[in-house]
Amino acid sequence: IYELEDVSKHMFGVISQKFEEGPATRGLRDAITRAKMSAPPPPEPKPEPKPEPAKPAAQPSASASAPAVQPASSPAPAQPSAAPAAAPAAEQKPDKPAFDPAALAATWIEPIPGGKPAGSDARYEPEHEAVRSEVGKLESVTGGDVDWLKVKRDSTKLLTQKSKDLLIAAYLARALHMLDGFSGLVTGFAMLSELCERFWADMEPPKKKERRRANALSWLFDQLDRELGEYKPTEKDRAGVVQLQLAAKHLFGVIGQQFESEAPPTRGLRDTLSRLEMSLPPEAKPEPPPPPKPEPKPEPPKPAAPPPQAAPPPAAASGPAIAAPQTQAAPANAEEVVQYLAKVGADFLTTANMLRRANQADPLPYRLTRTGLYLHIAKPPPAQPNGNLSVPPPPPDLLTRLGLMKANGKWAEIIEETEGSLARFRFSVDLHYYSALALGALNHGDARDAVIDGVHSLLGRMPTLMVLKFSNGSPLCGPDAKAWVDSEVFPDTGGGGGGGGLPEEVTSKIDKAKKAASGGAFGEAAEIMQAQIERSGSGRNQLMIRMALAEMAATPAPRVALGLYTGLARELESLTLDGWEPELTTRCLQGLIRAQADAAKAKPPLTTDPAFERLCRIDPIAASKLTS
Repeated sequence: IYELEDVSKHMFGVISQKFEEGPATRGLRDAITRAKMSAPPPPEPKPEPKPEPAKPAAQPSASASAPAVQPASSPAPAQPSAAPAAAPAAEQKPDKPAFDPAALAATWIEPIPGGKPAGSDARYEPEHEAVRSEVGKLESVTGGDVDWLKVKRDSTKLLTQKSKDLLIAAYLARALHMLDGFSGLVTGFAMLSELCERFWADMEPPKKKERRRANALSWLFDQLDRELGEYKPTEKDRAGVVQLQLAAKHLFGVIGQQFESEAPPTRGLRDTLSRLEMSLPPEAKPEPPPPPKPEPKPEPPKPAAPPPQAAPPPAAASGPAIAAPQTQAAPANAEEVVQYLAKVGADFLTTANMLRRANQADPLPYRLTRTGLYLHIAKPPPAQPNGNLSVPPPPPDLLTRLGLMKANGKWAEIIEETEGSLARFRFSVDLHYYSALALGALNHGDARDAVIDGVHSLLGRMPTLMVLKFSNGSPLCGPDAKAWVDSEVFPDTGGGGGGGGLPEEVTSKIDKAKKAASGGAFGEAAEIMQAQIERSGSGRNQLMIRMALAEMAATPAPRVALGLYTGLARELESLTLDGWEPELTTRCLQGLIRAQADAAKAKPPLTTDPAFERLCRIDPIAASKLTS
């Protein structure tokens, strides 16, 4: 019975790892447990008498050595009972990971002092609230760095003195990973495995709240899936990655045995770990020179060949286990709604990243990203006494890098940079601007419109984001982004693009030209705009149409934009319109400054001259063809 129990645990662990919707095993597990309870104690003392017979056998010292070999085969009645006991023990070692979970988790698995080994509910203890508050910074709109040392310290105090709490254990596993890398995560997985095996019946959350237990582990698995999915392992990571695979398989096996119906999904993390292991650089083979037997050496590499495991990649292809959103438990009360929406939003971001990497032109991931980012946020974060938000800005090198990539037409790289950074800097309008700019340059019109729609919704709910500043005083919406918002996101509310005071039929043509330009057809846009310039009888209207054309040319034809803005600035100066049309002059000069900055960043830098500026004014279509 005891051997059957060991083997069945291994089998159930394998089943839980391999099946996405595995067969029911609870009935068989309960039957084995009942059989074990009614069986006599395991025959562990039997191995002890063995040394005693060996002592009397020492009397005939010379012959004793021979009988010591023979009795192993002849007295079959006594020895077989001991031999099977040893055999399963030898087989269990490879079944269990090649590490000692109990030793790794020794700090946290001793029973809580007192009458309750698993302790009691500690949700209202100050350490519990402190841990939740610290980890909550990951989803907080105000950001801030998590003090993982504090999380480790307070979690350890809770788990050793007050409560075996699975949520706190999941937070501790994450803290160990952040502090000690792969070795810390191996320890964290060992700790989770041992706690689940030893205290499952009485640990927190209560056993009847199985979904809450699943959510605790799902949070950890989602965090690891996102982070490890982006990690590029090196040779020095090999031992850690191998140990992590063993620890994860052991943990997944324990989870499969303990959960009855609400087990957390593990497919995504399993696939991520498999890809992580396969991403290790090829292992150096200095083995053949030292050993004289080359034949056994090639054989181990053959078993090592399976690690390419063609099976996991298909699993990864189907691995978009978008069941993740389904695992979020509905909020039990109004206080839990924001936390629930934040978790759903995080699932949206994970799914969006996966879809975007599969097809950068698909509008769906951009819609999901902008829904997930702000799903749980009703208003901007509160301001500090100095008027700035407590939200940290994107690092200066990020914006510098985006500007250089824009100047050199690295549009696909811009999208990955901005979309990947929005989760950390979700209030930066500049990042949305760069995404839309790059998508338009790649002729991904539907995806670009999805970004614009998302920003339109955001700024419609929180218009103050246009004027608020980050903690260091830098604006949430920089000059380029503001011009984009005025011309593309809210084209009919004044500002750029549409041009105030133009007839409705002209503004509709300008909108049509914008769509053509953002879709990569600048020649078509220039043709539409040139026709409007020629039909317009007003000098002011002609000037405004040319300015709108300059704004459209900024990305697809930056030299034309530079030529148009330079000519417009000279024309406005000659007409001395600064006092009469200050807004028009300001708009033109802002565009000229941006165009000059973009021209300086380009490789080679863009230049213009009076002849080209004149051509841009007379025939922008010909100018655009000349630059191409």
